Amino acid sequence: MFHRLMIAATAIATSSLLIAPTVEAKPATISVTVETGDLDLRSPAGRAALRERAHRLVVESCGKAHQIDLQGRRGVRECRADALAQVEAALAAKR
Repeated sequence: MFHRLMIAATAIATSSLLIAPTVEAKPATISVTVETGDLDLRSPAGRAALRERAHRLVVESCGKAHQIDLQGRRGVRECRADALAQVEAALAAKR
């Protein structure tokens, strides 16, 4: 049996260079599943492995923004922080 941890993140995919100033980007909700069936979440090693898996998926799912797109970079940081906070909350609930 596989156990899964769902992470829903809000990403703002905007680029100030590519969209007109009057167009406002809408946040998109992204959900990813982290497989946890093979992990012992009661152990520090299991929790660390979950955090590593989740981090990889979050980075991939929240995307990237160009270096000069400050608003886009802020959106990516917020997306990652929100998603990783959900992982930590789920881990705290499992204890």
